[in-house]
Amino acid sequence: MTFVEEDPAVRVVLERNLARVAAGDRSRVVALGVESFLETTPQTFDVVLADPPYHGTPWHDLQPSAARVLAPGGVFMMELTAGAPLPDDVDARVHGGTKVALWRLPA
Repeated sequence: MTFVEEDPAVRVVLERNLARVAAGDRSRVVALGVESFLETTPQTFDVVLADPPYHGTPWHDLQPSAARVLAPGGVFMMELTAGAPLPDDVDARVHGGTKVALWRLPA
């Protein structure tokens, strides 16, 4: 698993939690913003989960970059504010003030 986290304090907690569940050897933590990571990584992924700051990154800024790194049939999921606009081809569920959006790259 690859975790992308820009905030150094959050990275410390993330790395500590991965060590506690003995996942440190099967995971890596990348010190970048999600936009930079998605635009530059040569890797492909079956699933991309994005939980950026709610008011910082709209769907239309991340989805094209996520599509670039997804394997055929891969899924991009992003957490947003409940009122955030989404294209019609995105499946979304609202839970209180949070929207979870799911989009699948065609196989």
